[in-house]
Amino acid sequence: MLQVASEHVVQGAPFQVGDRVIVIASADDCGYPERIGQHGIVVQLRYETEVGDTYPGDPFISVVLDVDKWEGSFWKEELANEPIPV
Repeated sequence: MLQVASEHVVQGAPFQVGDRVIVIASADDCGYPERIGQHGIVVQLRYETEVGDTYPGDPFISVVLDVDKWEGSFWKEELANEPIPV
């Protein structure tokens, strides 16, 4: 069964739903190098997708990017928290 966290806090997760992030890397050959530098918002933390994710610290992270509302899934190593404007 696919576990999806889309509305509640997952203690120990690297990001939470609603976090603003920036794509900083493409971790493997299935990544999206053309998306590096783009900003977006975390919409889901996905577990049990059979692609190496573990609960709670290493989910597959679904992000909707600002530039074109494209949604993709990333590993924690591919994202960073977007700096909060001062």
